Amino acid sequence: IPNSYSKNNFYLLDKRSFDWIRDKVNIIIPKINDRKKFFISRPDNLERRITNENELFLMLKKYGFEKINPDKMTVRDQIEKFSNSSFVIGAHGASFSNLIVSSKCVVIELYPEGRYSESTMTYYQISQMYGLKHYLVTSKCDSKNENIIADVSLVEKIVKISITSNGYIL
Repeated sequence: IPNSYSKNNFYLLDKRSFDWIRDKVNIIIPKINDRKKFFISRPDNLERRITNENELFLMLKKYGFEKINPDKMTVRDQIEKFSNSSFVIGAHGASFSNLIVSSKCVVIELYPEGRYSESTMTYYQISQMYGLKHYLVTSKCDSKNENIIADVSLVEKIVKISITSNGYIL
């Protein structure tokens, strides 16, 4: 992800680089009126997996979510999914870099409790650049690998609020 540091060493993202990428993508990838809700699965990852993924996805299916595994997708397929998404939920990880091609999208990023690095706010900053509604949800971990235990009831509350509010998902 293109970035730089400010005078006070704050980690900043380079919006001009993202705008360039978005412009190229908008020429190649068609926008679809039937935007989808996606849950990012990380079943093969040793780190930041959602240990109660089955329970979480069972709840999300009630709201029309589709499970995707970007690790098994081509770059083009990832870009098509994210550029035509209305909702993206998943554990903090590189797949959220695809948010740079999203618009009018709600994001729930499950973040490991106690973890801090320069990347903590990376995807939130991308969301702010492009007007996405971004919820950074700190989640309990069950191991040193930062495997997340999702608070299913909290995620469902956020989903319900987003769907029924005057937000992007109606």
